[in-house]
Amino acid sequence: MRSTLIESPGLGTVAIDERLRIYVDPVAVENWSNDELAGAILHEVNHVIRLHFSRAPKGPQNAHRWNIAGDLEINDDLAMANVKLPTGALHPTTFGFEPHLSAEQYYDLLPEDSEESCDCGSGADAIRRDYELPGDSPIGLPAEDLPSIVRAVANEIRSAPPGTIPGGLSRWAESLVPVIPWETVLRACVRRGLLSGSGGADFSWSSPSRRARPPIILPRLRNRRLSAFCVVDTSGSMDDALINRALAEVCGVAKSLSVDNVYLASCDTHATYHGRFNARHRFELFGGGGTSLERALPLIDENRLKIELVVFVTDGYTNWSPEPPAQLRRAATVVVTPEGAPPGPAWAKQVVIPV
Repeated sequence: MRSTLIESPGLGTVAIDERLRIYVDPVAVENWSNDELAGAILHEVNHVIRLHFSRAPKGPQNAHRWNIAGDLEINDDLAMANVKLPTGALHPTTFGFEPHLSAEQYYDLLPEDSEESCDCGSGADAIRRDYELPGDSPIGLPAEDLPSIVRAVANEIRSAPPGTIPGGLSRWAESLVPVIPWETVLRACVRRGLLSGSGGADFSWSSPSRRARPPIILPRLRNRRLSAFCVVDTSGSMDDALINRALAEVCGVAKSLSVDNVYLASCDTHATYHGRFNARHRFELFGGGGTSLERALPLIDENRLKIELVVFVTDGYTNWSPEPPAQLRRAATVVVTPEGAPPGPAWAKQVVIPV
């Protein structure tokens, strides 16, 4: 950790600012054990790593209450990790609160006139103290480096074995994972799949090539006509709204890429071909027992379709082949499932729709 220790006589405690400069009163920590001092420093670093200074409610009148709330969020996790803290450290039990809450939740529970003593510095509440070095001081971590450190810490936490990290820290680390809307993910998958086949061209005799010279007639090159094939699982827990949302997105992206056709099939105990589909249509579930959605793939050959992309919309409770079926070896494949459903096959891109 790229932190800097600064001796601050008269401070009475340990504090930190937003640039990971840790201020230590040597008299105040004289009677602390090494474990207690290490725990106090870890506590202060947590304020900055968890971005308490940017999460703090605006205004100095809220700073003390927010500092306490941040202490409760941090110390709750440190206690679970058996980190030793100096005597007097605040915990949720100090106030009779439930454990494992966020700083924002503790802030709402705390009385506005909380008198408990704490001063963790501007790294906890964004209010600069007189004992802190100026912001333009060369001492300390450059402000622009903090985001990369926060991401690195979060990545280490997410990669730790299950059960080894306190719940609050795990939730914090997971909260830093960028959440991309499923529609955006689906659009990217559809776009990538369709564009992978858009670079090819076919010869056409409908008009002669501009390079032709009489008496020789040459065909002109034309861009391939792109098509997508959607297979909808009608046997599971996917509801009408989720299916229609997914299909409307597929058709919307296809239209933006000038795709000629989107063909639709449904599959429960039998596979049914529905022909061309567009976003104005609404699809109804018919029910039936579970089956393998791959039964719908022979419809591609039976209807002489040339497909660049296949999209499966399913609840995930279906059987997949270990290798892509023959009809998919030249087509990109996307599997769309609701949140919490079993994952799709390894040979397909997966898009998860929040329920």
